[in-house]
Amino acid sequence: MTNRMARIIRICTVPPIMALVLCSFLYSMDQRYFAGIQHYLLSILFLTVLPLLPYPITALIPKLRGKGRPVQRNLAILFSIVGYMGGMLLALVDGTAVERVLFGTYTISGLLIALCSFGFRFKASGHSCGVAGPIAMLVYLGGIQWLWSALLLLPVCWASYTLKRHTWLQLATGAAFPVAAMGICITIFL
Repeated sequence: MTNRMARIIRICTVPPIMALVLCSFLYSMDQRYFAGIQHYLLSILFLTVLPLLPYPITALIPKLRGKGRPVQRNLAILFSIVGYMGGMLLALVDGTAVERVLFGTYTISGLLIALCSFGFRFKASGHSCGVAGPIAMLVYLGGIQWLWSALLLLPVCWASYTLKRHTWLQLATGAAFPVAAMGICITIFL
């Protein structure tokens, strides 16, 4: 029962779903955060649809399915970075300052996760990264009343640790990446 609950939590909080929730909250808070509805929809494409594609791809291609979770994770990282960079390009060319911070934060965080995974063979948690980033953005733009949302990190970290997907250090590292990245992007773009 414990493992089942942990799996459900991890599925509901995959980073692309958290990005969808973040973009939707931001759009509902102030539509001016995006340069129009098309930018909001493109944000969903870049932050949610592209990063989710590896899951059906690995499920549909038997050769990839047989290689298991490590291949799925690596593809998810690569597809995410492609999406984040596509969104960053859009934001730099025709986006708002908030879009630049949003995509800059995701791009830097994704690159740090990739560097840790592929360069240092350290599995910084993409899950804790994908939850901490939206929380930091909501607190920054929405105010201190969103600080309660940091409690979402507790079940996410518990689930990842329970399923032995990450250590506490990997979870903390993943959560720190988007907070630092957002600080950098705020300094540059706001």
